[in-house]
Amino acid sequence: MASNRRILTKLAGELQATRTGMGSQLHGVYRGYTYVVKPGTGSGKKMMMVAFSVSNDQTPASVDVWGTMRAVLPSGGRIIPKGFSIAVYVPVRGGTKKNVQLIKNLIEGMITQFERYQYYNCDARGVQGPTNVYQVEDGYSFLNEESAKMTEYALKLNQEEEYVVRENYALGLLGAIGGGVLGALLIFLIARIGFVSSYAGLAMGAAVIYGYKWKGEKLSIISFLLCVAVSAAWLYLAFRVDMAMAIQASKLSDYYYRASSFQSCFVHAKELMKWSGNLDTYYESLIKMMAFGMVGVLAFGFTEIQGQRKKYKMKKM
Repeated sequence: MASNRRILTKLAGELQATRTGMGSQLHGVYRGYTYVVKPGTGSGKKMMMVAFSVSNDQTPASVDVWGTMRAVLPSGGRIIPKGFSIAVYVPVRGGTKKNVQLIKNLIEGMITQFERYQYYNCDARGVQGPTNVYQVEDGYSFLNEESAKMTEYALKLNQEEEYVVRENYALGLLGAIGGGVLGALLIFLIARIGFVSSYAGLAMGAAVIYGYKWKGEKLSIISFLLCVAVSAAWLYLAFRVDMAMAIQASKLSDYYYRASSFQSCFVHAKELMKWSGNLDTYYESLIKMMAFGMVGVLAFGFTEIQGQRKKYKMKKM
C-alpha cells in the first residue's frame, strides 16, 4: 500500500499544490476553488481527506445536494459537511499512482458538481471570493483577508480571557488524586476479570492528568511533574493492594501465617513472594505496571501541554 507521503508528494507535483505541516498535507486552488488534502482515518481504515468551503448566496449546501454529490465518490468514500466546509474521505488502496489519480478525479468531480449547483468558493462565513487555508488551533479554516483578521482578533480576545484564569494547584491536586482513585479501581476491576492489570496503568495516567486539568483549569510543567508523582504513588499503591489480594486468594495462607489476613499480605507482600519463590514475578509485575502507567501519564500530559500551546494560535498555510 502506498504511503501518505508518497501520495502527497506526487499529488503536489501534478496539481502544483503547496505542501505544509512537515509535508503531511497540501493545499492549492483548482478551477477557482481552494482545497486541502491531508491523511485521515475512518472506521480503522487508512484514508485521505479532501476539503473545500463552498456556498450559494451565503447559504451552506443542503443535505439533498450533498446526497447527489455522493455519486462522484469511490467505494468506501463519505462526505461530512460542517457549515460551509465540506470534507470528503476516500480510502487509500493500492499503489501511489492509483491513489493520486483517484484524488485528482475526486477533486475534479466535486468541483464539477459545485459548478453544476452554482456553489462558489467562499470563506468560513460564506463570503464569496478567493481564500487561503489557515491553521487555526488544531484544525484548519478557509479564510479571506478580512475573515483572517477577524479570526485572529477573536483568538486574541479568548487568549486574554484565558490568561485571567489562574491555575489552581490545590484543587488540581485534589482532581489528580480523585483521578488516581478511578484509575486504581479500574486496575482492580480488570485484575478481577482476569486480564493483565498492568495495561490499566495507561488509563491511570489519563485519569490523573485530566482529573488535574478538570479542577486546576490549566496544566503547566510544574503541575505535569506533580501529576507524574501522583500517578507513580497511586500505581505503587494499586500494585501492592492487587498483589495482596492475589496472595490472600492463593494457597500461601494455608502454609504461612503472614498470609492469613489482607493487612498482613499487604505489609509482607514482597517477603511472601520471595518465600514462595516468586520474587521475580513480583518485580516483573511492578515494573510492567509502573512502565505502562508512566507511558500513560507522559503521553497524555505531553498531548495536553502541546494542545494548550496550539490554543489561540493561527498561521497561514
